[in-house]
Amino acid sequence: MTAQELILLDKGKVRRDSNLMSLYLIYFKEAYRYTPSCAGCSFGTDWQKFVSFYSNKEEKTLNLQKEIFMEITIKKIQGKILSYKKDGKTFRLYDNILTPEFIDGYLKNGSKEEITERKKLFNFPIIEIVEEITEPKKRGRKSKE
Repeated sequence: MTAQELILLDKGKVRRDSNLMSLYLIYFKEAYRYTPSCAGCSFGTDWQKFVSFYSNKEEKTLNLQKEIFMEITIKKIQGKILSYKKDGKTFRLYDNILTPEFIDGYLKNGSKEEITERKKLFNFPIIEIVEEITEPKKRGRKSKE
């Protein structure tokens, strides 16, 4: 189900159905890069933001996969400083506060031996490739049947 199809459903129906609510939260996070701390409390205002965001966009689909680097986790947090060099600059972070951008750079910059050793520190998700092809739908109200 796309965000536009979710918008066409009744706001109350989305709020009462846990599956629709979780889908709404996924789309909301995709749009605003955060999830509300209390989705039930702020649902009314957040729904309006959600509707205005997706009504201005063309048809969007979301493969129900997270970004790859959001899923990569470190196997064991030891409080160590991880570092890599890129363009003559050294980047460092503790292993307990890693960001997806840092992990990306850490796993791409270095010699082949360093990169293979670095990959041993992380858990990589198994990703199934799912492609969803949709055609843009016209916005309109559903007729009662």
